[in-house]
Amino acid sequence: QSTFEASSNRGRRVAALQHLQRRGVDTAPLVQAGGFFQDWHVLGPWPKAKGKDDLAQQPFGTTPPDTEAAVPSGGAELRWQARHTDDPDGLVDLGFPRPRDNVSAFATCTFEAPADADVTLALGSDDAVAVWLDGALVHVNWTARGVTVDEDRVKVHLRAGTNTLLLRVDQGSGDFGFCLRVLGAD
Repeated sequence: QSTFEASSNRGRRVAALQHLQRRGVDTAPLVQAGGFFQDWHVLGPWPKAKGKDDLAQQPFGTTPPDTEAAVPSGGAELRWQARHTDDPDGLVDLGFPRPRDNVSAFATCTFEAPADADVTLALGSDDAVAVWLDGALVHVNWTARGVTVDEDRVKVHLRAGTNTLLLRVDQGSGDFGFCLRVLGAD
């Protein structure tokens, strides 16, 4: 396990994980050891942001999104979809059926914090990203890039109990996804 975690080569980590899975090994502990959030609800495709200020807008207010409800978008209704990742870097693929270029997607998850804590959200996205914690905007990065683990680091305060993350990831073309984990204050 320490060799798996220490590898800095994504291709080797993915190949090693797939090899173990083919041999019937439960690889969930290896993925969980990285601390990445693995279970999300995603919504899209959503209209692409027109700029940084537009990226920082979301239609859900300060309450957690109702992942059971349909969401109106451009004359259609979108439904939240459960997404689970077993990727060793926590990569969540946001690929939707057409259109998948020049769009946005939302992703949300809830989690429990055992106590109040100052932590760092560490994330990577392809492309631009905005992040809300418990309804408050905590990060916006208007950029075009591929996913790099922990590329953006955002200091936040978690409250004891249930916390909700909401991300908006903007897509130009090509791959479309993100990864996110919480790093302790130490």
